[in-house]
Amino acid sequence: MPSHQRKLRFKSGTIGSKLPPSERQKLLSLRRANQTKVTEVLKTQRAKTLQWQAKRRRPVEKPREDTEPSTSSFEYWGFPDGMSCRDRAPTVSEPLDCSQLETILEHGGESADDDSGGELFVNLGIDLGTSSTKIIARFPLEPGEPTIAIPAPSPCRIVGHPHLWRTALWINDDGTASMWPMPNSKVIDTLKQDLLLQKSTLMDLSDSGSSFPNYEQAATAYLAYVIQYARGWLRHERHQAFALRKPIWRINIGMPTASFDEPTLAELFRKVAAAALLLADLDIQIETAATEMVLDEPEILEAGQSIEKAQELGIGVVPESAAEMTGFAKSPSVAEGLYMLVDIGALTLDVSMFNLHSTAESPQIYSFMDAQVRPLGVESYFWFLDNGKLEPEFVEQCERTLLSVISSTKRRRRPFAPNWNEGEDVPIFLVGGGANFELHRKVIDGLDPWMRQQIRNEGIRLIQNKLSNSLDSAGLTLDHNRMGVAWGLSYDFNEIGEIRPMSDTEDIPRSGGRQWQALYPGTEQM
Repeated sequence: MPSHQRKLRFKSGTIGSKLPPSERQKLLSLRRANQTKVTEVLKTQRAKTLQWQAKRRRPVEKPREDTEPSTSSFEYWGFPDGMSCRDRAPTVSEPLDCSQLETILEHGGESADDDSGGELFVNLGIDLGTSSTKIIARFPLEPGEPTIAIPAPSPCRIVGHPHLWRTALWINDDGTASMWPMPNSKVIDTLKQDLLLQKSTLMDLSDSGSSFPNYEQAATAYLAYVIQYARGWLRHERHQAFALRKPIWRINIGMPTASFDEPTLAELFRKVAAAALLLADLDIQIETAATEMVLDEPEILEAGQSIEKAQELGIGVVPESAAEMTGFAKSPSVAEGLYMLVDIGALTLDVSMFNLHSTAESPQIYSFMDAQVRPLGVESYFWFLDNGKLEPEFVEQCERTLLSVISSTKRRRRPFAPNWNEGEDVPIFLVGGGANFELHRKVIDGLDPWMRQQIRNEGIRLIQNKLSNSLDSAGLTLDHNRMGVAWGLSYDFNEIGEIRPMSDTEDIPRSGGRQWQALYPGTEQM
């Protein structure tokens, strides 16, 4: 863990619910009046600090031959605000039968536990996706280590995919949250992208007097429902395992690999996950004030600030690439070396390269060389086209993302890796719900001739990451392409392996060799 992530730096994104209205208004007014000044002062302080660090660390350093390519003629697209999937969240067009769902939720609180027997350890791996959420439960200490893919509740299920839970939350007029559409409710179906952007797509309910949740509160409410339902479903459908047992729940949630190296985002994901677990345990109504209360709890803030504190509460946040690779890393076919993972989701194209290796103390170590997460998923493609972008532009964005990760890894991180040599190749895991989307597959396939020509190795080698046949799908058809992250997250946090982010990976200097232009060409060379 990089030292900068250990510092107590996270502040609450909400105003404490215990403040009287007059003090709350005073604090808000003070913030509004001084926000611009505070921003400018902090900006100046950061600039001075960077200058001081540069002077101390590199007083006589000469420019390297392999400098970053100029980006003056190319800009990556930013994350779009409020982008929704084409498969829109359901509306109240017809009455929904939620009686079974409500029964299962009642079994999801801590009050349902039986303390008279021994402990039952259960890991919940939650893959929070842009369009859908996937959940796998693992019983790590039970005979055979049972592992179950939790089916999504019918009112929240994506059609044709029984294990895919629509990532959406409905807010009612009174500020209460619901996991299914209710009359006069408003839907938030941008939960993950709002977390990544750290902003709320929908700010308030202008046609009602209720308070509307911000992005932290909305994600907390949604994940609290997910946890409650998953626990309730297990108790209801696998009740024999829980008879006279006290379950000990541990929750792992994934986040984009590139974002894991950003302290603020990593802290935010830990904080929200810890708050959601607390809210699920409280057995109280899930609504805006309740999410505000749990998010402002000191122990929840500490869980955001510290990986160790989060683990003490039963929470782990893991890079999605590491989670996806866990099954392979534990399989007999595993081999140490450099790998590339391309995860094509609804909103994002998540690309990373990492070195999989081990030591006597850590049987699995993921040392990340470079990673990029861009709004270039399948649904993003259609969204950008609808907003005036052209397909060749989208393709170039994808190609540049892939090439930048490869180029950075070869130039700075692992210039002497065997994968670049003649007769060797780069193994690529192509995963995610969009892994078979034609446009993205063409971009991936284009890497092979490019590598053969520019790097002069044997190109790429696609590897299929298969899940274990022992996975219990609850009698329903399982989409293996979409469940890999949840499968890895279902392992105990410490069993997934040691994760060394990009900030912990040092550059390996090299002399001579071709310039970056040969490894970072324009798209005309692909």
